[in-house]
Amino acid sequence: ELLFQIAEEVEAMLVPHREQMAATSELDASREGTRVTRALRVRLRGIAREEEAILARATKVADALEGEGVIVFHEIVRNVEADLVRIVRSLGESYSSGDRVQALQEDVLTSLEWLEAALRQELEDREQQESEEPPPPSEGEPQEPPLVPDVAELKLLRQLETEVLARIQQFVDLHPELRD
Repeated sequence: ELLFQIAEEVEAMLVPHREQMAATSELDASREGTRVTRALRVRLRGIAREEEAILARATKVADALEGEGVIVFHEIVRNVEADLVRIVRSLGESYSSGDRVQALQEDVLTSLEWLEAALRQELEDREQQESEEPPPPSEGEPQEPPLVPDVAELKLLRQLETEVLARIQQFVDLHPELRD
C-alpha cells in the first residue's frame, strides 16, 4: 500500500509541475527585456509558491523512501528536491524565469516521469505476480518483501546512466575542443 501511495504522490506532483512549467515558459516569453515589473514579480512568486508545494510533497516522498531503504529512488527524489529549491529561489527571490530555470524544471519533470513509470511498472509486476502464483509456504516468521526490489532500482539506475552519457555526448558535440 505504501508503494501505491508513493506512486500516487509522484503522480500528484507531476500535474501541477507541468502547469508551472507552462506558466514559467509563457511568462518568460512575454517578458520585456530585463525589467521586472510588479505584476511580473507577483506572477513569479505565485509560480514559486506552487513549486514550493510540490517541494513539500517531494520531501514527504523522499522521507518515506528513505525509511524503507529504497536508495536509488530516494536519491532521485532528493535531487528533485534540490532542483525545486533552486527553482523556488530563482523564481521567488531573483525573479528569474529564463533558460536555466526552465532547464531545472525540465530535469524535475524528467525525474518525476521516470520515477512514476518505475513505480507503476513495479505495481503492475506485483499485481501480476500475485495473480499468477500462490504465496510459498512460510517457515518461521513471514518476511516482508522490500518496498521496491533491487531489480526495479537497477533498471532506474541504468536509465539514469544512459541519460548522463547522452548529456555528456551532447556537451562534447557542442564543444569539440574537449575531445582531447
